[in-house]
Amino acid sequence: EQRRRVSSFEKIDLTGCKIGDNGVKELVDFFAEHPEMTPKSICFEGNDISDDGCISISKIISNTACMELKAIDLQENRSIGISGLQFIATALGGRQHPLRLLDLRTRHRSDCIRLFTNAFSSNLNAFPDIFRVGFRGNDNEGLRELGSLIVRRNSPMEELFMNSVGICDGYDGFVALVDAFLEHPGKSPKTLKLWELDDRSLRSIWRKGNFEIAQLLQRPNCSLENLHISCDRFPPDDDDLDVITACLTSNKVLRELHVDLGTPSSFHWARFASVLCNKRSIESTYFTSNHTLTKLGRYLTPPATVQSYLQLNEYSDKRFVACVKVIENHFARNFDLGLVEEMSSSVLAEVISFVDQGFRAWADYKIVAGKVSFDEDDFASGDDRVDEHENDGVLSSKENNALTVHVLIIKSNPA
Repeated sequence: EQRRRVSSFEKIDLTGCKIGDNGVKELVDFFAEHPEMTPKSICFEGNDISDDGCISISKIISNTACMELKAIDLQENRSIGISGLQFIATALGGRQHPLRLLDLRTRHRSDCIRLFTNAFSSNLNAFPDIFRVGFRGNDNEGLRELGSLIVRRNSPMEELFMNSVGICDGYDGFVALVDAFLEHPGKSPKTLKLWELDDRSLRSIWRKGNFEIAQLLQRPNCSLENLHISCDRFPPDDDDLDVITACLTSNKVLRELHVDLGTPSSFHWARFASVLCNKRSIESTYFTSNHTLTKLGRYLTPPATVQSYLQLNEYSDKRFVACVKVIENHFARNFDLGLVEEMSSSVLAEVISFVDQGFRAWADYKIVAGKVSFDEDDFASGDDRVDEHENDGVLSSKENNALTVHVLIIKSNPA
């Protein structure tokens, strides 16, 4: 009975237990005798493990009877050296069922990257979906090989996390890494995190590497959804913000951008607000505003306007998001007919129909005290409702006590 309960464990978390190499060996020996009880995830964080412990861990990785194991966390075991990592890399390279997560966030030597790229290059199927690594210094060739390896995968990896990266001296390697993603933007990691960079490292990114990152984000099929760049002591300046806002304007995939913005001025926040909602015209608001970004900055509370747009972008129906922005900024107040001058004919036809029908188009968008609120339970998907009324193009209005704003349903999808 005890074995059945243990076998149902999803994860064994030994964080900070200080079991050392001997404890790791006993645990691995137990799973070798009872492979059916192998958990899907083992966290060895902070357990004073050295190269000897890595020998034991490599055995469970290569044990074909323990293929249920999908995640290994070895961060903060500072006694692990290159030889220990070599045992793990070799075991992973021969594994037929890949790990989902491999976490090595300890400041290893920079050439540790090449240990794993060499191991994975001969067995690409062994490359984990989430790869987290920390190292000191730089390894241009290792980063170049890593980028080449990532884009050879059949699908984008979930996360690439590198901390304490010495990009200041290894800038060429960083560019090679991003250039690989530029050549194959659809194979970019869904999440890219560069954390705990020193001032010189981050300066190199902003002054040189930001253009590569911006180009990547502007690619229409870029798969990067979350970008984290961390250094509290060196926020971007106006030129950097220009690059950031420019790449956000055309991006339709990035959901989270965590960069250390320092203390943005009201002018800087206004620039981000204009990216999230371009008020130049109805067409600009609908088609060129960013409707996907939901989080911006680290440890910051954006002003109400920016925060409201970020929260609105959380809805998956991007036509809904675009319509709320159009109504709030162009129809909820005095409507300027001059705004239609720059519209395309297809959009203008929708507007004419909209005005002719006397603002009878339907939506559950309510304006209460100047703030847009939304009752998700009362709202069916935009696609479903348009299909229901495809012939007349008019959606019936629901009665409610709040002011109901009748919304122009533009049938093009901005996303």
